[in-house]
Amino acid sequence: MKGKEAYNNESYSLAISYFSKAISLDPQDEYYYTWRGDCYYELENYDEAIDDYTRSIQVNSTYDYAYNKRGYSYYLKGDYDNALSDISRAIRFDSTQFSYYNHRGIVYHAKGDNDKAIQDYTKAISLKSSSPVLYYNRGISYYDKGDYDNAINDLTKAIQLNANDADFYYKRGYSYYQKGDYANAKKDFDKSKELGITYTIPTMSSSTSTSTSSSNSFYWIGRILTFPILFIIYRVIQKSSSAISNRQKNKQNTKQNNNTNSRYQEDEAFRMGQEENRRKYEEAKRQQEEYQRQEQNRTNQQSSQHSSTKVNDFPPQILSLLQEYEINMSSQVTFDMVKKKRKYWLELLHPDKNTNKSEETRKMAEDKLKEMNDVYNQLRDYFKNNLAN
Repeated sequence: MKGKEAYNNESYSLAISYFSKAISLDPQDEYYYTWRGDCYYELENYDEAIDDYTRSIQVNSTYDYAYNKRGYSYYLKGDYDNALSDISRAIRFDSTQFSYYNHRGIVYHAKGDNDKAIQDYTKAISLKSSSPVLYYNRGISYYDKGDYDNAINDLTKAIQLNANDADFYYKRGYSYYQKGDYANAKKDFDKSKELGITYTIPTMSSSTSTSTSSSNSFYWIGRILTFPILFIIYRVIQKSSSAISNRQKNKQNTKQNNNTNSRYQEDEAFRMGQEENRRKYEEAKRQQEEYQRQEQNRTNQQSSQHSSTKVNDFPPQILSLLQEYEINMSSQVTFDMVKKKRKYWLELLHPDKNTNKSEETRKMAEDKLKEMNDVYNQLRDYFKNNLAN
């Protein structure tokens, strides 16, 4: 089918036109709606996608795929309750699909229920243990729970399955960072930067450990000293050291507060996923509106060209026939273009191509083919006469 071919080639707008034609011929086929819904989904036009998945469910109320995709579309719009409801229905109808559990886990995680998210990711892993994304997602939930050991284990497994994903190293680096393992954290941050990460990476220092050891040194000297004069000298030095140490501690506390604020800001980057999704949705909606506006402008320009230039300067009746035959008139139309379009209509509507359709659909296709044949004959006669002249 041309629609599937266009979809696989990521020509989603073209695919939508093909599936729309298929739906007009057979409005009771749930798969046409889901295919068109998937096109809208890829264009991030989630409202239209939800409408098509809903139509598919109206035709087949147990179609698990449509429930899952409608649910995940709700999630991308920030409607987590409807998302959970739909994806849970998909699981009830087919409990063997790992992607359904993964999607529901993502929604639970977005709602802050990491325990349920981990349960769903674990089930998904049991169905497909070769997917690095599943381990990554579960690792994120462990991280958000503060279980950095399990987070590191899952992220390590994700890296073993895919060693070229910068996000895996970046998040594992943060897990090490939260545990105070700055050496391994730095290794992972460096690797993530090498693979293209541009996120904020914390600055790590070993000054804490060295200052702690030096602050205790005078205490142990005092334990060793036995002569009073040396002990007096020790006390004088200790007081001086204490004053210096207090000033250092004040500076260090200020620095730690700044680091705490910085770390909080850095950690917040990991919790911005849903905001980013919402921003992406709004941007996709804006782009879709801009696309529609541009399409309208192109249509207006074409109409203007028809009236003010010699390009496609056909009589109104022929222009109407060309439009009905769905000929692209952005450039000068030739009879070869009309003949190529005839092949398209024959392939789409010929009775031999619709033997597996319902009687009603075959009748509609037959009537449409007769109509297109009549249009073709008129166009053929026009071009033939004009060429002869």
